[in-house]
This record gives sequence, structure tokens and C-alpha cells, in this order.
Amino acid sequence: MVDVSVLKNGNIGTLMDIQTSAADEIRKEIDKRTITVLSASVPAGNTVEVTGNTLTEEALNEAVSIIEDLELSVKYIVMRGRRFNDLRGWNLDPQTKAELRAKGVIKNYGTGGILLTAAQSLDEVLLIPDEEVGKMPVRENLKTEAIEQKTRFKTGWLVWSEMGQGVTRPDVVAKIKILG
Repeated sequence: MVDVSVLKNGNIGTLMDIQTSAADEIRKEIDKRTITVLSASVPAGNTVEVTGNTLTEEALNEAVSIIEDLELSVKYIVMRGRRFNDLRGWNLDPQTKAELRAKGVIKNYGTGGILLTAAQSLDEVLLIPDEEVGKMPVRENLKTEAIEQKTRFKTGWLVWSEMGQGVTRPDVVAKIKILG
């Protein structure tokens, strides 16, 4: 909700901050739902389980080989930022170690780009191939509706859109499940 005084005084900076914050929240929600749909679609045969609360190099290589056995390459490795810490202890090649020291994170593991997101569960790592795996049809454009609470001297907007998400090729997605 926005103070009415912000609108009356034309404080464009505050309005831009509110707009940026709203866009970030919408993106986070879409990310969370997309990851949930992808994770739920992975068949049991494409799931690698590892015990010990740590992502291992062997488990990641096994998941990569599931996708490579289908004659595809891994495009994205999606994990939580905290899960990336497990990679730091691995025996990486000198160039990757230098990149890790310089930047604090590496961009790639094999052919897969590493994507870090808070939307990913801490006990899972998703591997997405370089081929389309699903659809996200947007049924309508983003809609807004003004909300006024005159008693609180605030106004706001309700923003919504209908869209669907579906995985059309779950057989080409792999997942690592980290058990405690």
C-alpha cells in the first residue's frame, strides 16, 4: 500500500521503488511456482539420491549422465545459494578454482550453467537440458485494479494474471535429492 501523500506530492522516486519491488515479488512467485512444477514432474528414474546432507560431485555427475544418456546436454543446474557451498570443497580444475576464488561463485559445471535461486528447495538440485521441457501459456495480460482504503489514507493496486505451467517432457529433466 502507498501513502496517498506520496501520490499527491508526485514523489516519483518512491513510486519507482514501489514498482521495482512489486516486479521483484511477481518474478519471485513465478520462479517459485515454475521450480515446484518442474520438481514435481521429474520421474523417479531420473532422480539421484545422496545421503549426508551434502551435494557430492558423484551425485551431480550421475544426474548429468542421465541427461547425456538421452543424447542431450545440461543447460541449467538450478540450486539454492547455500547448496553451492558444497561445490567449494570439490577437487576442481585450476581454472575453475581461480574463478571461484576471484568471484566467489562459478558460472558453469561441465556444459550446465549454474543458476542460484532462493526459490529452489535446499534439499534438491534440478538439471534442465538444452531442449524445451514445457510450456507457460499466459492467458491474459497483467491486470491491475485500484484498492483504496480511505480510512487509512493509503491506496494500492491488486495485480494479477492467469497463466498455466506444464512440463511436456519430464523424461529429460533430472533431479538430485539430498537426504539428511
